[in-house]
Amino acid sequence: MKPILGACIACVLLASPAHSDLTQQDLDKIRLILKDELQEELEPIKADIGKLQVEVATLSARVDGLDKSLNARVDGLDKMMTWLMVLIVAAVGISQFILTWRSRRDATLEKRIEEVVRQNLKMAEDIEILKQQRIARS
Repeated sequence: MKPILGACIACVLLASPAHSDLTQQDLDKIRLILKDELQEELEPIKADIGKLQVEVATLSARVDGLDKSLNARVDGLDKMMTWLMVLIVAAVGISQFILTWRSRRDATLEKRIEEVVRQNLKMAEDIEILKQQRIARS
C-alpha cells in the first residue's frame, strides 16, 4: 500500500507544473502553428473551389445553350403542329366540299333520270295507244 501511495504522490508532484498559466508568447506560438496548419489545409480547398467555380460557369453556359436550342426546337414544333392542323382542316374541308357537290350532282342526275323514265313511260303509253288505234282502224 505504501508503494501505491508513494506513486500517487509522485504523480501529483509531477503534474503540478501542468496547472501553470500560458504566457502571451506561448499563445502567439500556438496561434502561429495553427495558422500555418490551417493555411496548408485551406490551399487545396481554395484550389478545388476555384476549379468548381470554373466548372459551374461552364455548365451554366452549356445549360443556357441547351435552353436556347430547346426553345428553338419547341418553336419549330409549334410551327409544324400549326401547319399540320391547317393541312388536316383543309383536307377535311375539301373532302366535305367534294362530297356535298357530288351528292347535289347525284340528286340532280337522279331527278333527270326520273324525268327521262317518266317521259319514256309516257311515250310507251302513247305508242300503245297509237298501236291500239291503228289496230282498231284496220
